[in-house]
Parts: sequence; structure tokens; C-alpha cells
Amino acid sequence: MSDGQVSLRHFTEDDIDPVREMCADPVFARWTGVPQPYTRDDARRFIRDVVPAGWGDGGFRAWAVDAVDPDGRT
Repeated sequence: MSDGQVSLRHFTEDDIDPVREMCADPVFARWTGVPQPYTRDDARRFIRDVVPAGWGDGGFRAWAVDAVDPDGRT
């Protein structure tokens, strides 16, 4: 789903490192309660297990978000 500037998509294995980096941020962790330290294995488990289970049972839904900067880079 996209408006040309922001796209929502399903997570892929390519998102493991960006998810780990985002969740390792202390401010993000403070507001979300993700475990610290947040490892690649945590990110992999989130992408492979948590997200699909949430979509399957309707309890938790997550999208990966891609945004285009002013220079047209994603």
C-alpha cells in the first residue's frame, strides 16, 4: 500500500537488522517495552513468528514502513 511517498508492506528477512536497530534505541524501548538488549534473534523471531501470528489471530498487526526522502531515496 503506497501513496508514492510512504509505503506499508509486510516484513521480510531483509528487515532483521533495521528492526534490531530500531528496537535497540533506548527511547523506542522505553515506550514499547521491547526486551533489552534487543538482538538479531529477537528481531528474527518478531518477523518470523510474532507478526504472522498477530495477522493470523487478529490480535496484533504490524507493517514495515518505507518512506521516500526529498531526494527520492527510500
